[in-house]
Amino acid sequence: MTLFPRELSLTLCPDRAVLRRRTGRDEVLFEGAGPGLLPEHYSSRLAALAEKPAFLEAPLRVLVSDAWVRYDRVPVAAGPLSGEDALQLAHARFLKNYGAPHWPMRVAAFRDGLLTAGLEPELLAALEELAAERKLRLTGIEPLFCRLLDQAASGLAHFTGWLLADEEDLFVLAFLENGHPVEIRSQYRQGERNTAALALLERQAALSSRPERAVRCYALSGIPLRLPAPWEVDNKPLLAGL
Repeated sequence: MTLFPRELSLTLCPDRAVLRRRTGRDEVLFEGAGPGLLPEHYSSRLAALAEKPAFLEAPLRVLVSDAWVRYDRVPVAAGPLSGEDALQLAHARFLKNYGAPHWPMRVAAFRDGLLTAGLEPELLAALEELAAERKLRLTGIEPLFCRLLDQAASGLAHFTGWLLADEEDLFVLAFLENGHPVEIRSQYRQGERNTAALALLERQAALSSRPERAVRCYALSGIPLRLPAPWEVDNKPLLAGL
């Protein structure tokens, strides 16, 4: 049973917004003129989006593209950490890797490490400001890949291999050991989709010396990914169940 039986989810990408109702029906609210990647555009373009009648229908969960997110996996060898210690460690690592100390962070504990996600603060501020001004009932704001990990957790519990989230122009790739992410990286796609995915997978497999060639691919477009043997791809639509 869900706490919000009429909750809608809005998948917000730089060039589009897709609304999904609990029935699983998708509605493209706009395409080709989304918030973009420049902070100075966020407020005005999100305000135009909020004029859509669907925003007043029910509680709304916003799933943001990983174009606005930076990921890291922080090894932890000394046992479980308190929430405050984990957050401090995540911020220190984020500052070292990205030079951005004040990004809002989501931290999830997995075996022997933390998976951290930093969300671009200007986008979060614009969404929160919009919610306050328009009295929108936001039930959550979270990155697409984090939501995917949460929703697919039971199906990935015993999976060892590569998890690829394909947002059409952006890949997020993680290696899972029995459902636990042990490495993660994101990369903008260059060139033809299948070729670009194959190059990314082969490079990461070689760098990490991992022989596994099983891939769970969740694609925003729903179009199956095709890779040559010995790669074995299990294709799923990214928005299904989110």
